[in-house]
Amino acid sequence: MTAKRVFNIILALVFLEMIFTATPAQSTVSPTTAKSLFAKMDKTSSWEYYKTRVDDSLIAWDESYLLRAYLFMYESTGDKHYLDEFTEHADTFLTRRDSVRGVKDYRGLSLPAWRSGKYTGYKQYIIYAVQTGLTITPLALFASDVKKDPSLSAYQTKADKYLAAAKAAIDVHDMRDKPQYYDVNCRWYEEGNTMHLDRPINMNLAMGSAMLAVYQATGDSAYLTKATKIANYFKQYLILNASTNSYKWNYYPDDNQYGKVVEDMDHSLYDIEFVRLAYQSGIFSSTDMERFANTASKVMVKSDGTISARVDGTGTTPYPGFISNWLYFYKWAPSLADETYKILSAKSSLVPKELCGLGLLNLVLSNNTPAPEPTPSPDTEAPQVKVTTPAEGSVLTNDS
Repeated sequence: MTAKRVFNIILALVFLEMIFTATPAQSTVSPTTAKSLFAKMDKTSSWEYYKTRVDDSLIAWDESYLLRAYLFMYESTGDKHYLDEFTEHADTFLTRRDSVRGVKDYRGLSLPAWRSGKYTGYKQYIIYAVQTGLTITPLALFASDVKKDPSLSAYQTKADKYLAAAKAAIDVHDMRDKPQYYDVNCRWYEEGNTMHLDRPINMNLAMGSAMLAVYQATGDSAYLTKATKIANYFKQYLILNASTNSYKWNYYPDDNQYGKVVEDMDHSLYDIEFVRLAYQSGIFSSTDMERFANTASKVMVKSDGTISARVDGTGTTPYPGFISNWLYFYKWAPSLADETYKILSAKSSLVPKELCGLGLLNLVLSNNTPAPEPTPSPDTEAPQVKVTTPAEGSVLTNDS
């Protein structure tokens, strides 16, 4: 073997090592630039509209994401102005509960939650688990932040009220002691080490997020145990795409009609918040987080600059700015920061879920973002996955 050939082999080996060991490039967006964009897009006068909305689901789908945005901005800057913006909305969350307003759901119950008539033409009012979970998760996360920081003692009274409201709302969706009031949104099935509602994945995980947020605020292991069982239910439906080392999953795996429909962008936001909180609680591993990150950066972000409609890379979403919420996985996919900024900065205004993503961008770019590898919970099971190629296109449903 000639010296030149040996040199070429060594050079090739060095090149391969660089490919497989190189760390992802960091974002080119500065924290100052991200903060300025948030100030431009946070049109507080427009958000006033939400503070009086009832029975139309907007408190969950939209307004709760304003709360997340303000919480992320506080965590990234330490500016209590954002906590004040948070509480201005959160205080009205409590006054808009059915039990405070004196209104009833279709069962004749007036409960500490938020009914909706949007999907029944306002002829019947239902308390949806997914909406409850989305609404109360930021309330409990606020309480967790206050608990951890003595300098926030002035917010303790509000934090206590928000936490109590979150716990009461979780209880609304567990009617095992009152079977006469059973509803599909409050009947949990426990099988072995799993627990689930007979609802789409995102609806289960939204409630799981609320439980983990309460766990973070209280340390009560009962919430962690339930959330771990929900995670185990989700894990058995995660499908590993070996070619991209990414996960995909379906919208409603147990359902005959929607069982093969791939999870879409909008609903995936509820799923990934749970994944983030579950990782912080030791339920998901760094390997899992890398795979979810790859779902966003290698599958959903397309080479032509568009964003897919589903987590398997198919379709094109009409809401490309929602990819910003996938910044939960920034540590494993820093390119998402630049992608987020490119999309959001090109818009003249943002909807609440996009503002939330912009707040998250500020958080991950700040120096206040903890990313330790948590110790796995002892009752956590590894994901049960199967290897497959991404599914071909599937039909989306407008039903949340």
